[in-house]
Amino acid sequence: MSIFQAPFRLLDLPPELISAVCDYLPGDELKHIRSVCSHLRDHSTPAFGQRFLDHLIVILHPVSLDIFLDIARHEQLSKYVRRVSVSGESIENATPSVPDLQVEASRSQSDILLEAFLLMKNLRTLRVDAEQFNHRHYYPGSGQDLSLSREMRPGVACGSKQIPEEDYDLPQLNGWCSSVYRLALGALERAHRSEIDLEMSFVQWLIKPNGTEGAARFDVQSPLWKSQGPARVRHLGFRFELDFTWGYDLLKSVTNLHSLHVDCYNEMTFYEFQACFRWPHLARINLRGIATTHGGFVEFLKAHQNNLEDVFLSKIGFAEGTWSAPLTILSRMPKLKLLFLDLLFEQEAYRCSDLSDDQLGPECGRLSVTGTRRVASAIEAIRQNMITVPTDDFGESYIYHVDLSPGIEFE
Repeated sequence: MSIFQAPFRLLDLPPELISAVCDYLPGDELKHIRSVCSHLRDHSTPAFGQRFLDHLIVILHPVSLDIFLDIARHEQLSKYVRRVSVSGESIENATPSVPDLQVEASRSQSDILLEAFLLMKNLRTLRVDAEQFNHRHYYPGSGQDLSLSREMRPGVACGSKQIPEEDYDLPQLNGWCSSVYRLALGALERAHRSEIDLEMSFVQWLIKPNGTEGAARFDVQSPLWKSQGPARVRHLGFRFELDFTWGYDLLKSVTNLHSLHVDCYNEMTFYEFQACFRWPHLARINLRGIATTHGGFVEFLKAHQNNLEDVFLSKIGFAEGTWSAPLTILSRMPKLKLLFLDLLFEQEAYRCSDLSDDQLGPECGRLSVTGTRRVASAIEAIRQNMITVPTDDFGESYIYHVDLSPGIEFE
C-alpha cells in the first residue's frame, strides 16, 4: 500500500462547484487551476468547454496567439469552439521602422491563424474587428441595453484584457491597423473553410473617409472577394462617416447580411439607399447619427419589414417628409420584438407641440420596448398622438423631433 495519497483533482468536481470556486479566486490565481490536476477529465471537459469556449477572442499579439493555438491543438477543447474573434492591431505596428521584422511577424501570425482554423473543426463564425482590442465588448451610449449586438456577446480573451496604452500609441497608428483584416481573411482563404460565416466591424480611426490613406482593408473589387466574400458576410459594423467609396462598395457587395450596425459621430447620407441595400435575411439594424432621404428610408424599411427583429434608431434625420410613414411600417413588422427609438428628427412639423423639450422632459425623445405586442402597441400609441417637438441644442440642423412619450407606458 502506498504511503502517498493520490492528488486531489479539482476538475473531477461537479462543474457547478468548480465555477463557484473560481468566482472567489483573484484573477492572477485562476491560472494555477491548471496545476491542480494533470489533465482535464473526460466528464468535466464538456461542461467546461460549453460554458467557456464557445467564443474565443484573439488579438494579434504573441502571447494571445500562443494561447489561442494551444486551445486549437487541444483535441477535446477545440471541438467546443464555435466562434472566433480576431481583433486589434498587428505586432508590426510596434515596429514600423523594421520592415523585415514586420514581414516575419505577419507570416508567423498568418501561419498560426491558418493552423487554428484548420484544427477547429466546429468553427462556424469568424469575426474581424478592432473593438475588442480597444477593450470594448459593448458600445456605450444611448440605449445601451437594447443596442448591445448579439454578435458582440462576451467571449474568452486569449491573453490580457488590456495592453497598456503607453506601449501602443493608438492615435499615431491611423492607417496601420488594416493588417488584422488582411491576415485573418487571408488565413481563412488558405484554410479553404467555405462554410465559415464572416462578421466584420470597422471603427473611425481605422478608416478615413473619401478614400484617403488607410481606407481600404481589402480589395472588394477583386475576383477572390467577389467569388467568396459577399455571400458569407453575416454582420457589418461601422463607427465612422460612411461617405467614402470603399465602405459603400463593401455594403453593396454583400448579399446575405443578417445584422447591420452604423454609428456615426456626424450626420451622413446613404446615397441611393433604397436601390442598393437589399438583404433577404436582415434581422437586426442599429443606426445612429444618419441623415437620409425620407423616400429611401421608407423603401429600406419596406424591403426588410418581414424579417426585422431588433431595431435601434438614434438621431436619424429627414430633410423632407415626416416620421409618420416609417412608424407605420415599424408597427406592421410581424417579427419586431426589440425596439429602441431616440431623437427622430425631421424638418416638417407633423403637428407641433406647444411645449418645448425642456418642458416635456428627456423621455419625450426616447423609447425602448421589448416584446412583439408591446412594440406594436407603443408605436400605435405614438402614431395616434403624432406630435413633433422643437429641438434643443442637440437637434443640430433639424427643427423638430418626434414626441415618443405616448409609447412610454408600454416600456
